[in-house]
Parts: sequence; C-alpha cells; structure tokens
Amino acid sequence: MTLLGKADRIDRDAEGRLHIYDYKTGAAPGPKKQLHFDKQLLLEAAMAERGAFEALGAAPVARAVYIGLNASPAEVPAPLTDTPDEEGKLVTAGQVWEEFVALMRLYASETRGYTARRAMESMNYAYDYDHLARYGEWEEADDPAPEDLR
Repeated sequence: MTLLGKADRIDRDAEGRLHIYDYKTGAAPGPKKQLHFDKQLLLEAAMAERGAFEALGAAPVARAVYIGLNASPAEVPAPLTDTPDEEGKLVTAGQVWEEFVALMRLYASETRGYTARRAMESMNYAYDYDHLARYGEWEEADDPAPEDLR
C-alpha cells in the first residue's frame, strides 16, 4: 500500500518546522469533521513528518491549515495538538499515521470485507456505491450474515 499526496503549499519556519496549507474553493472542514471524516490534511502532516515530500525531508509539522477561498475566506487549522484537550484526547501526526496504517492492515487481510458505507457523515443522501452494495435491502443496524464464497 502506498499513500500518495500533493500539498498545495508547505513553508519551513526558522526552526525548521513545516507549515502546511491546503486551499479550498468551498468551505473548509472544521476540526471535528477532520478528525472523523476528512483526514486529508492530517495525513499530509503525517506524510511530511515521515519525509514523503522529498525536497523537504522529514521534519516536524508546526501546523496544518485549510484556507477557504470562498465568499467568506477563513483559516481552519487541523486539530493537531501537543497536549491533550479537555476530553483527554491528543491528536498528533504520528497518531493519525498509526491509525491509517492499522486500517490499511485490516483491509489487507483476505478475511476482511469492504463496505460501501464504512464511516457515514450523514444518512441524508445517496452515496456513490449504494447501487453496488445493494443498499436499501436491509437496515444499517442489521447484523451481517457472513458467507464463505470460496
């Protein structure tokens, strides 16, 4: 498995830390949405800390920010922290990378199935692969009935 990405902009500060910027023509996702559904910027930070952007080499990420370019431009930082929040959660680029690797390992297993609706932000609209997944033939809360198809 190879994760590829292209950053819109990366700056290096005087201490050698990286500042990653991602420009959005629409609204930038908020911190909670980034944690659960839109991990692009968090994964870019994890990649940068591991030297994925060859010209920069591996370096710590000071911050990662979405910059909205819509009618109400705004900066929305990625929820990367060095100290736990009020719920005791700590989100680091290293943690995001570990979660990504763990998920990819699960999907690399021959016994792991794929689902068209793994992490739904909303159930109010149709998803691209609903027709292939035969969505609508059962409820989301129904227990799966595994079958050996070998």
